[in-house]
Amino acid sequence: MRCTSCGKEVTKYVEFKCPNCEESEGAYKIVRCDACRVLGRKYVCPKCGFTAP
Repeated sequence: MRCTSCGKEVTKYVEFKCPNCEESEGAYKIVRCDACRVLGRKYVCPKCGFTAP
């Protein structure tokens, strides 16, 4: 798995559907490493362009 925010390969992470496109079929799964979550780094959904910390 790779972190959506920083792009690093991760072993400790959280995975969730994009909050913007989660209702649609094939919603993108966002992966965030512990470091990016703690630091509040932004992520961008490659499917719909939604951005959030």
